[in-house]
Amino acid sequence: MAKTKTEPTAESPEEIVLEDNQIICLLTGDIKAAKPKEETLQSVIRMLNEEYGFDMTDMQRDFTIAGFDPDSGKNKKLKIDLAIFEEGKAHEQENIIRLCIVQDEKIKETDSKTVWNLLFKML
Repeated sequence: MAKTKTEPTAESPEEIVLEDNQIICLLTGDIKAAKPKEETLQSVIRMLNEEYGFDMTDMQRDFTIAGFDPDSGKNKKLKIDLAIFEEGKAHEQENIIRLCIVQDEKIKETDSKTVWNLLFKML
């Protein structure tokens, strides 16, 4: 059964109808598939905002960072699930103060190709 979420605006109410397997991103307002990784990310976004006081405007989903991979000798880019920036600063790599990477439940800690392992080599 579809869920309905109504978000009124100043001019007119807007009704969004979601399927059972969909959620609305707290940060972007986009409709996302309700998978465990996405639900965990939404929980982290809510916690960072409500419990730790980070403003939603200082967060960005799917932020790409660049760095040098010493193993391959090449520059690499990695997509970070959630980046938190200094308050009121531009969303640029040098202004990041926190990173959030949500691993899929199928990924093992020993997997050498996890985002964490690649990130630690680059930084």
